[in-house]
Amino acid sequence: MPNADNLLTLAEISVALAALSGLVAVFLSRGELNLLDKFRFSLIIAVACTNTLCAFVPLWVERWVRDEESIWRIASIICVVVAVTFGAAILYRLPSIYPLVPSDVSLGRRLLEPLVFGLGGTILVLNTVGWPLPPNATAHELFLVLGLFAMALLFASIVLIRPIDPEDN
Repeated sequence: MPNADNLLTLAEISVALAALSGLVAVFLSRGELNLLDKFRFSLIIAVACTNTLCAFVPLWVERWVRDEESIWRIASIICVVVAVTFGAAILYRLPSIYPLVPSDVSLGRRLLEPLVFGLGGTILVLNTVGWPLPPNATAHELFLVLGLFAMALLFASIVLIRPIDPEDN
């Protein structure tokens, strides 16, 4: 597969960013993570797991399927299922987390990560159905890059946006 190096590199970056985020989260909280930082860090871990799994899926599918379009269609279907599973778990927790975000954080900033996740999911679904282009590696890689972008935003929020009242958590 000509894209194997790109996929493996994206998986490595995901794992490295998750590890760095863990170190920073622990050092910033002095060993006691508050609820908001736990949620952000668990979200980073979920995105890193999704990215890593979705980077390896086309390599596994290629072992059984030889048609290029079918490889990317099947890989996108599997990644949609994985992303929806993680997304459902995240949406379940979201209402209890938003009250902890400081009020001076703009609504646009609060919605930025969900928009990035939604765009990534849309790209995967379009790659699955083959519209407007046939299923391809570029759309799959774009989904992974958007996951890295979301991880970077979450990492920045751990560092820059501190909870309202950490003593309550």
